[in-house]
Amino acid sequence: MQLYSNKFSRGTRPRWLLEESGLACEIVNVDMAAREHKSEAYLKLHPHGVVPVLVDGDTRIFESAAITLYLADKVPGLAPEIGTRARGEYYQWAVWSMVTLEPGVTKVFYELRKPEAERDAAVIAEGTRMYHECLRVLTDAIEGREWLVGDTFSAADILVIAIVAWAGVMKLNEGFPVVEAYAARGKARPAFLRARS
Repeated sequence: MQLYSNKFSRGTRPRWLLEESGLACEIVNVDMAAREHKSEAYLKLHPHGVVPVLVDGDTRIFESAAITLYLADKVPGLAPEIGTRARGEYYQWAVWSMVTLEPGVTKVFYELRKPEAERDAAVIAEGTRMYHECLRVLTDAIEGREWLVGDTFSAADILVIAIVAWAGVMKLNEGFPVVEAYAARGKARPAFLRARS
C-alpha cells in the first residue's frame, strides 16, 4: 500500500490509523509547495488534485475519512463488528465528523488565513457558532466516558479528534473542557505523535 499525503493535510488522519494499526504502508510525501498534487501523474490518482490518496494494489481511494475507515477494517480492534449497534454509532460519528463538525472549523480557518484587514468577522462568528453547536453535542456524547463508541478507541475517534485538534490551534475549543480533555487523550497517544512527525 502507498499513502500519498503531506503532514500539513487531512492525510494525517489515515496516517494516524496506520500508526495505531501497524499496517505496512509506504508514505509518499506530496510536496504541495511544489504543486505536485496538481501534476498530471497525481491527478490520475486524485481527480481533485488534493491529498490524501491510498493505493492498495488495484484499489485507489481518496477522501481522508474513507481511507481511514477502509484501513480500520483491515485490522482488529479499530472498528466495531459489522452489524452491531456499535458499528452504527461508529458510522454515525465518522460521517458526522466530516459533514457536521468540520465545516465550521474550515470556515474559520480559511478566513483566518486572509490578511487581518480582509477578514470577515461575520464569517468567523458563523463558523465558530456552527462548531460550538457541534461541541455541545460532542460533550454530551463523551461526558463520563473515554472514547466515543463503546468506550473503545476507534477510527471514529481518530476522525473526530483530528478535527478538534486542528480547531484547538485556532483556540476554538476554549470553554469546552470535556472536549479538550477528550482531544488531549487522543493527542497523547504515541501513534498520534508519530503521525504528525
